[in-house]
Amino acid sequence: MFERYDEPARRTLFFARFEASKLGVRSIETEHLLLGLMREPRGPAGRLLLTLPLTDVRKELESNRTDERIETSVEIPFSAETKRVLHHACDEADGLTHRHIGPEHLLLGLMKEPDSRAATTLARYGMQLDGAREQIRELSVAMTAVPKSAVQAQLERIMESARQLSTSLSGNPDATVPVELLLLELETLKSLLDEQE
Repeated sequence: MFERYDEPARRTLFFARFEASKLGVRSIETEHLLLGLMREPRGPAGRLLLTLPLTDVRKELESNRTDERIETSVEIPFSAETKRVLHHACDEADGLTHRHIGPEHLLLGLMKEPDSRAATTLARYGMQLDGAREQIRELSVAMTAVPKSAVQAQLERIMESARQLSTSLSGNPDATVPVELLLLELETLKSLLDEQE
């Protein structure tokens, strides 16, 4: 089930388990998943959660603390509600046409379980599913978009390094041929990028 989960999503699940054990509960509930998401500040979900008063959210979610902490060696299962959230996260990733499942999909999955403690807490602080989905879509695009000028500048640096390598190997024709071929490929790539302007 977790093959599609990226590393930040797996860390989030690990943190959710840690939060449940710290609070002394016998299953990983949606609030533990939200607490786990709050420990993963990078990416679209982290940026979105930073708009909330996280200290207040944490205090609210930790209010069901028991007296004894559960040892980390004890297996803590996902609750039925949390399992539904994991399925919702998969659906959200598919809906956004993302190949991986990341923390942002887990966050959206939480909100698709509207009666859960995590979803009601998020709603109380103004976070709604449709708005969050749109913001995650925008943040995902913004985080993956690399300005064309940056690509061209990096390509120019690589070409310059290849030219210097070719010059330093000029006494060895066997070594310079592959470098010259590489330079031709790089110049072709640069031409293609220039044509897109």
